[in-house]
Amino acid sequence: MPDDIAPINPTDAPRKQIVSTALNLFSDQGYVRTEMGDIAEAAGLSLDQLESYFLRKELIVLSYYEQLMHEMREQMASLPFDTIAIRLCTVLRSYLEQASGQRSALAGLFATSLQEEEGEITERLAALRTAMIADFQTLVRESVDSPRDNMVDSLGALLATTQILVTLFWLYDRTPGQRATHKLIEYIDDGLGLLRPLMLMPLVNKAINRIATLLLTFFTNQVLDESSSD
Repeated sequence: MPDDIAPINPTDAPRKQIVSTALNLFSDQGYVRTEMGDIAEAAGLSLDQLESYFLRKELIVLSYYEQLMHEMREQMASLPFDTIAIRLCTVLRSYLEQASGQRSALAGLFATSLQEEEGEITERLAALRTAMIADFQTLVRESVDSPRDNMVDSLGALLATTQILVTLFWLYDRTPGQRATHKLIEYIDDGLGLLRPLMLMPLVNKAINRIATLLLTFFTNQVLDESSSD
């Protein structure tokens, strides 16, 4: 598992306390209504002291999201030996359950990232996605129904982008209890079960490689070797 993305260092007590304080405020009074001054006051800091750790509240949420991703990666490393579909959907359900209390904060983070073409948030999210792609490729490789080698990287990239797309779907899901998102995960589970035997067909193999190439380009500016789809 790549080591380039790590959660807040547990020995960095001030930053950890700030994130915890901010998350409590987001839950109590809403993400949009919470200002940096509110966070500073609740954390017992001056605004200047707070900004020496986090210049804006989106960076606090980013640290929280990095922690979520770290916990997801740890879970992926300890998943039982099972099918790709079961392993993926187990991870997705657990991740969304953990994140459920901070939907509005995460929505704010992703909205900011869509508006910024470059900068710290963009760079750190790109690094997270790159690490997650490698981990989903490992998830595929270590599954009971792992495909042949030339499909592992493409399918892993496809699953990593599925996690991103499910996150975006969930953030905009207004159904009670985000029922539509849970139904979507059920469809993904069913769809992967149907797709797996079709991967033996050259045309399906080639299509998955091409889709993975497109998604990697879109999300991370990486490009798979398209010769693997020939």
